[in-house]
Amino acid sequence: MAEITGFSDTVTDELHHVLEHLEGNHGDTLVFIADATATSAPWVEEVEVLQLDPGGMVLDLKWAHGNLHHDVTFENPLDSMADFQGQLFGMLTLAREANPDAPLTSIEQELQGRATIGTHRVTVTAATRVSPTMVELTLSGLDGVEVRGGDEFWYLMVPPAGAPDAIGEGFSISDLESLPEDRRPMGASYTTRRRRSEAGEIDLWIHLHHDTGVAGWAATAEPGMIAALWGPRMAYEPPEDTSHHLLVVDETGVPAAAAIIEGLDDDHPITLVAEIEDVEHELPLTTNAATTVHWVHRGDGASSLVDVVTSLDLTTDGLYAFGAAESRDISAVRRHLRRERNMAAAAVHMTGYWRRSS
Repeated sequence: MAEITGFSDTVTDELHHVLEHLEGNHGDTLVFIADATATSAPWVEEVEVLQLDPGGMVLDLKWAHGNLHHDVTFENPLDSMADFQGQLFGMLTLAREANPDAPLTSIEQELQGRATIGTHRVTVTAATRVSPTMVELTLSGLDGVEVRGGDEFWYLMVPPAGAPDAIGEGFSISDLESLPEDRRPMGASYTTRRRRSEAGEIDLWIHLHHDTGVAGWAATAEPGMIAALWGPRMAYEPPEDTSHHLLVVDETGVPAAAAIIEGLDDDHPITLVAEIEDVEHELPLTTNAATTVHWVHRGDGASSLVDVVTSLDLTTDGLYAFGAAESRDISAVRRHLRRERNMAAAAVHMTGYWRRSS
């Protein structure tokens, strides 16, 4: 984990989260930026941020012959998350100017694609508890919307308390900033658990890890309530030569893992490592005969996701590893797979879905 100094506790926590997200989901973008100063063919294979302060950062650049540290000085001292994002996009712009014909990075693709993503007004048609802390919501109103599969995910927007009519006819995500704060919908990202395209329906599993925000709304959701979905998007992209899967999740990532498992062939080998509170919180999964499930019970306090993954007897040739869990936990898993197991960057996709406050 990067050493971050010189910021407030809130900004430090935000920066940790965004760095973990960048390294886990947009490593190609960091490599593209690092390669921008190359005088010959691109040579950087992987980038990790070692240190970050208001004046600059230290990057660890991995290449064929080892590792090099590279100091980056910011044009203007940072004070906030917005400042860091501005510096990052400035560096990306310079890298693109230096390499105009290079393929688009994942961040550039994401920014380009956002303009074509639609907002869909949906209605709750059912709400069912599938575990003590997981509710399944069925939402209708998605007739004709493309099915992406894999970890297909949406940005779910729900009305704030006291403004149940905030998501009216014609509502779009572009309306958010123009709405007064007391009428601005709350939002969070969730993965499709099931799709019934012919009925225009979707099931979402929502982890009730707190009683506020979208989770608080979902805990008391009833048929007839209105919400909105922006999407779908996806990040799951196994290489063509993938012969087996490793899925590493906590409660927030179980829906993605469950959907991925059901989309694979019946004889496809899968290892699932899923962290939950205890045996009562184990979730119903449809698995094949080649699926091995390791439930990690957090309440026991004896193991963690990275501990279990480290103990696995894995053949990494042809393995695709997908993970979604707490940001620091899943970053530790990614580091283990990339460094100790020597897995290629394209074969490891680990996403921090949330971050502990301490």
